[in-house]
Amino acid sequence: MPSPASERNSVPGGVSQMNAQSPPPAVRHHLPDERPSITHTFTIAGHQGYITVGLYPDHQPGEIFVIMAKEGSTLAGMMDCFAISISLALQHGVPLKLLCDKFSHTRFEPSGWTQQPDLGYAKSIMDYIFRWLKLRFIDGRQSIVFNAVEQEVSTLGEEHSCSRDAQRCRRFQSGADRRKEQV
Repeated sequence: MPSPASERNSVPGGVSQMNAQSPPPAVRHHLPDERPSITHTFTIAGHQGYITVGLYPDHQPGEIFVIMAKEGSTLAGMMDCFAISISLALQHGVPLKLLCDKFSHTRFEPSGWTQQPDLGYAKSIMDYIFRWLKLRFIDGRQSIVFNAVEQEVSTLGEEHSCSRDAQRCRRFQSGADRRKEQV
């Protein structure tokens, strides 16, 4: 006769949880209520969309939203559900690099040339999203952007009373001016 303790630890089918070969329960790390984010617009074969990435305080992605311009389409609904599942994976500790390796270079329609010179041809919207995430967050381009903003804010000191948004605006304007001078 089984003991009461073994009955509590069993699951349907008579398999004990102690003996089951399953991973430990996952812990979800929620993002703060107020957080920075990046929104990126893209076009692939006439399909326009927006990727918004919500960031943890260490500037690592914790959630993504993919919004397709054509509301109500099957593609928009699938991308919305897929973005929720990727957000949950990120919040449960799945490494972004693993997700990028798994979903980059997936091939299905719509596919086509993008307006992003670093990405060129996208084999699918999924391919575009994950190669863009890799470019921004794994290859180090995102850390360059945030480090520059933090350095500029720290050098401004208390002598300037302008808002943080105005400081960022000035930074991007000066970057645009430098690019014009290079041309």
